[in-house]
This record gives sequence, C-alpha cells and structure tokens, in this order.
Amino acid sequence: MHASRDRTLSSLIPVLVTEIQQRRVCGAEEPFQPKDLVWLDSCDKHRNEEIKQVAAMRVTSAAQSVGWQPSTTTKRAPMPRFLAVYTMKPEDLAAFRSLPKAEQDAIDAVGLEQWAAWEDRNAASILDRGGMVGKTTRVTRDGIADAVNPFCGYLVVEAENIEAAARLFQDHPHITVFPGDGVDIMPFLT
Repeated sequence: MHASRDRTLSSLIPVLVTEIQQRRVCGAEEPFQPKDLVWLDSCDKHRNEEIKQVAAMRVTSAAQSVGWQPSTTTKRAPMPRFLAVYTMKPEDLAAFRSLPKAEQDAIDAVGLEQWAAWEDRNAASILDRGGMVGKTTRVTRDGIADAVNPFCGYLVVEAENIEAAARLFQDHPHITVFPGDGVDIMPFLT
C-alpha cells in the first residue's frame, strides 16, 4: 500500500515542481530527462520575461496593499564630513583620576547621561560614533615607541560647513562635565 502511494507521489513531484507531466502519463515508463527538454530553450527568453512581469505586478500590488508610495523627494547632495577629535591634557586626566572614586563615579553618571542625550540630539549629523582611544604608540623613521598626545577619542559628523560642525560640540559633556579640554574639528578632504 505504501509503495503504491510512494509511486503516485513520485510521479506527481515533477508535475508540481516543473509543471510538466512525465511520459508515464502517455504510457512511457522512464521520466523526463533534462536532455528531453531542449525544445523548450527557445521559449526560455519569453517565459523569463513573463515571470519578471508577473513578479513586478505582484510587488507593486503588495506595496499598494500596505499603502507604500514611491518617494517624491529628491536625494540631497551629500554634506561635507568632519573628523571630531576629543582632546584632554594628560595632567587633567591625572587630576580626574586622583579624585575619590565616589566623586569620579558621580561625574561619570552625570556625564554619560548627558553624552547619550547629546548623541540623541545630534544623531542625524553623526555618521560614525567612533570611540574613545587609549595610550599611543608612534611609528617614525626611527622606529616604534610609546608617545603622548592629547587625543582621547573621535567621532565623524556631517554638517553644512566647519562652523556648523563646531557648533554641534559647543555644549558637549566632554568639555562641560568631563575634564576634556576641547574637540578639534577637521574636514575630510578626500
């Protein structure tokens, strides 16, 4: 009983998958082979065009059913990009780290909350949130050595011009809460 059902299913699968019945329907015992379908090649181009048209109609219909409309706004030209580098004097960082732990934690709590709020307010201008950076290693012609610089983090923003980019950072907690001494803004040239 199962063998009969299995033969029936095996003869239906090609019909369901390819929409072409096996020769068995016409009395032949062996199923179609790919070599038997050569005569369909000339129809492939037209069949593929029809498939693309049907797919396009289905996508359009689905989009309309959910109320999607093509955008009528034009793309804006990309704005200039700027690298914003957070700076901090090593002695200011040392002074902050010399504070009692509870005082450092209180400053961190206020500063991190304000930093998150600053990022939320300026999210449309932020292209890369960058990050904070640690100790510096410098590579020169003379070799590799430890170095000290004022850089402690960076961020990439876009703005109409360098003045607009700089205004984004006027109230930044890096300089209003934390012991940062500034934010250097530089335009990308390439």
